[in-house]
Amino acid sequence: MNIKKVSIDNCTGCCLCQNVCPTNAISMRENQEGFIYPFVESSKCVECGKCLRYCPVENPEYNNDENPVCHAINATNEIRKNAASGGVFSAFAELLLNNGGVIYGAAYNDDFSVEFKKAENLQELAKLKGSKYIQSKADNVYSNVKNSLSAGKRVLFGGCPCQVAALYKYLDNSDITNLYTMDIVCHGVPSPKVLQKYLKENFAGKKIRKLDFRDKSVYGWSSGINVYFEDGTVYRRLHTEDSFYKAFLPCICLRKSCANCKFSRLPRQADLTIGDFWGIEHFDKSLNDHKGTSVVLVNNKKGREIIEKCVQFWDKDIITPIEEATRINKTIMQPFHAHPARRRFFENLDRYSLDILVEKCQTHHYDIGIVGLWYGLNYGSILTYYALYKVVNQMGFDALMINKPNELWNERYIDRNSIANRFIYENCYVSNVRRNKRDWEDLNNHCDTFIVGSDVVWNYKICGLQSHQFFFLDFVDDSKKKIAMASSFGSGYDAPEDERILDKYYINKFDYIGVREEDGVRLCKEYFGVNADQVIDPVFICDKTVYYELADKLNYRTDYSFISAYILGPDIIKYNILKKISEIQNCEMKIIENPNIPGVFKQKLGVEALHTPSVEEWLYYIKNCEFFVGDSFHGLCFALIFNKPFLITVNSNVSGLQRFSTLLKMIGLENRLFFTDKDDIQKIEEIISQPIDYSIVNRIIDNHTKDSYEWLLNAIKSEKRYNTTAYDVLIKKLEKKINKIEDYLKLV
Repeated sequence: MNIKKVSIDNCTGCCLCQNVCPTNAISMRENQEGFIYPFVESSKCVECGKCLRYCPVENPEYNNDENPVCHAINATNEIRKNAASGGVFSAFAELLLNNGGVIYGAAYNDDFSVEFKKAENLQELAKLKGSKYIQSKADNVYSNVKNSLSAGKRVLFGGCPCQVAALYKYLDNSDITNLYTMDIVCHGVPSPKVLQKYLKENFAGKKIRKLDFRDKSVYGWSSGINVYFEDGTVYRRLHTEDSFYKAFLPCICLRKSCANCKFSRLPRQADLTIGDFWGIEHFDKSLNDHKGTSVVLVNNKKGREIIEKCVQFWDKDIITPIEEATRINKTIMQPFHAHPARRRFFENLDRYSLDILVEKCQTHHYDIGIVGLWYGLNYGSILTYYALYKVVNQMGFDALMINKPNELWNERYIDRNSIANRFIYENCYVSNVRRNKRDWEDLNNHCDTFIVGSDVVWNYKICGLQSHQFFFLDFVDDSKKKIAMASSFGSGYDAPEDERILDKYYINKFDYIGVREEDGVRLCKEYFGVNADQVIDPVFICDKTVYYELADKLNYRTDYSFISAYILGPDIIKYNILKKISEIQNCEMKIIENPNIPGVFKQKLGVEALHTPSVEEWLYYIKNCEFFVGDSFHGLCFALIFNKPFLITVNSNVSGLQRFSTLLKMIGLENRLFFTDKDDIQKIEEIISQPIDYSIVNRIIDNHTKDSYEWLLNAIKSEKRYNTTAYDVLIKKLEKKINKIEDYLKLV
């Protein structure tokens, strides 16, 4: 199917596309977050494009007054008693019903899902009153409204601005003389799944008679939730005490598109816009009697007609500057700002109770903090930590990516537009930048367990003095569990003597130590006197489908053949190898150069290369190539993950050779390692002519992956091994004294 789809970031789930589809190819289905979105059955779709032409998000219209008249209205006490705010909707609805009209609005079903229903009498109208803080199903409401209008009925339709916009699109050129509309000042739409979770966790086994988010009987207008049960008991909580409200009001559990709403603006969509006039006491104290005051925007001639017809129902009606209404109720003119923990909330919705989840999102508390070199210009490091993050989440734990350790790192690591930051910030939860050790120590208030991840985090030459200690978790309190997962020394242990003493002190505080290379096990025993386990790189532990999905995000051509090369240290020998393989494979080259050295291929060899493609692009070029060539460890890893024929080209004295030899030895493919300073280029044809039996390779990797997964899961779930000593307490006291002295010296 080639028809364009509306992005989930913008789709409101208004159901209009379902209503206008001539072949019934569109149905509304619930996604993982519990919101309803359109699903297109491609076998029925004729690609007529009618759904997109009618879509109010794709083709928004703004036909009302840009400067509406703003009213503050209190209806009579009798009307307000059962209304959410000032009773404007109820007043006009009753008037219309008494004159043979019909009302369409949102109502609860028996299971407390919400959908649009028709009211033709006061008893049915009662079900439409009150606030329903949940996404409502529109289904056939638009055609039902049209049928009522065709029958000569006067119709009042009340809903969210996006639903009113959808109704006008559906009616198109129909006669709407008898149609009156009211849109609400919408805070945003919560997920039905969240409400169902809330009800199940709090009231399982109890028969609910009525659910009221705005009952005024006890707490007044600014109230909370009241749940009435068949046995006569009532659950009451203020909005500050209730878990659902705590998720709703800060916008944690709202539909993604609500943060991009095209209708929270002027001109509004409906004849009248109604909502709560929060802050009315700042303008006129007499209007705030705690029974509800409506803000009413009269958006056109019909809106003025409604106000005039209902004057008998108003106790008070005062025209106010619109600035007074928008002072607090800002969604009249702009959508809310998405809560930073929204994605985290929905990713963990099935993992925690609502109470615990809301608290975690509000207090920024995480099960695990991941420490490592994810922010560098290195695709392998980025994906290593992303993989570890995904694995930890898959295990059922909530993870935070710990940001760069201090201000000494190059500014490129701070740049939010770098390839690392663009990818990680989009896909993970990331801590703020920490400028000094005392800032780092604050992370102990946010994480229960800390994992220092893979790659060369224990290589002194790469990490430097202060960052080196950071990667031995010197900032982590001894009460917290400390885990090393696939940490690496690179090519030997190279720290100065005084640093080795500190390294030994801190590594002995680890509860579980897993290193990536065989040599890492030896170094831990030799230099630190600790036993370490060898584990596989986290990129292998992560589900492969994650990488396929990332690579498949790109709609690039795949109808031509190419070899891919990821070369960190280019030279003429490696380039000749590429040309040789390109000739043998009879396809063009796609060379990705070291992102830290832009233009190096052009400068050294006069060859164009891809510079700083996105992470998704980098994966794409490996996944879709005919053959992979590289001098990067993680280039090798992903060639294996995507089951590609490959050749690794390195100098026999290259730093980090241990990484390649360990992995290739494990899978029995040492022959795919080509030494540029020893091997004859003619050997290449012989090497690449030998097919790789990936059924064997995958089985070996899967076995190691399973073992490493179990090792990490056990490390996270098991009790702490290390206990604080008197020496540790002394060190902490000395550190505090040193900090005080440093602060004093700064003042002096």
